[in-house]
Amino acid sequence: MDKRIISLVLFFSLLIFISCQPKQETASESDSHLSKNHEYLRKIAFCRCLDLVDSTLAKVDHSSAIYFEKSAYDPEALTIIKTLVKGAKPQFRSYADHSLGVGECLELYESDTLAHQVEKLDSLLGEED
Repeated sequence: MDKRIISLVLFFSLLIFISCQPKQETASESDSHLSKNHEYLRKIAFCRCLDLVDSTLAKVDHSSAIYFEKSAYDPEALTIIKTLVKGAKPQFRSYADHSLGVGECLELYESDTLAHQVEKLDSLLGEED
């Protein structure tokens, strides 16, 4: 199979896996609102990271737009996340010189660094529609 097809299959498999993860119930509606929006921003970061791994993916897949539409963040948050992903994406080395981009993006998605940076963007969080 073509590497792009394999990348797309892995990408969609990971999105399904991430989307199916059980959500923890929070004590208050405010905490639930924050948690939900933090998760949307982390998913946007994951999608942006995959765009860095395969620049052709950004032209054919616009999944990050879904999460932005669901979120209550101002557009400025997207610019900040895009910049953050470029600097925070881990760089794995393959002994066989293979691409490890999906793993790097998953590592970023699950990182405490991303979680803390997303929390700092709460000032850009508006009201949900």
